[in-house]
Amino acid sequence: MGMPIDPTQQRPGPATTAVAPTTAVAPATPRPCGWCMGRGSYLEALEGGLRHEYLPVVCGGCGGTGRRRA
Repeated sequence: MGMPIDPTQQRPGPATTAVAPTTAVAPATPRPCGWCMGRGSYLEALEGGLRHEYLPVVCGGCGGTGRRRA
């Protein structure tokens, strides 16, 4: 048979503080463009005489901003 719990001999728990609920809403972060991965441009391969020749191109999906259009 177990012993009854005596609340006078128990250690106090961690101190708790009341936190007021916040009413402010965090601003939504803009989502990066899926085509250029948020960079605003990407490299496009050229069909020329040299191998591994790339040209930077402004992304048409975001217009170079790197963020999705709303």
